[in-house]
Amino acid sequence: MNKIEQFDAVKRNDVFELAEKGYRLIPISHDDKKPLLTHWPEMASNDMETLQTWKHEFPGCNWAVMADGLLIIDIDIREDATGFDHLERLKEAAGAA
Repeated sequence: MNKIEQFDAVKRNDVFELAEKGYRLIPISHDDKKPLLTHWPEMASNDMETLQTWKHEFPGCNWAVMADGLLIIDIDIREDATGFDHLERLKEAAGAA
């Protein structure tokens, strides 16, 4: 399993942890990140049964967190470097610890 596959497996497990914390989620396509639900803003859910249903209905999908009141930073992982590396460089440039 390569780094990207390992990260995807972690993300799928994190969905349920995020839901337990009250975050609403939706399934999105793996390739173009488009929502897989027609009325996704209204359908976003943190209900475990609903998320399990979507997990089986859309196997291998990615997940998006509804950004209600959140600042979201998209961290991508590539074979040569990770978004975390770039985030660290940005933090250093901004003088953040």
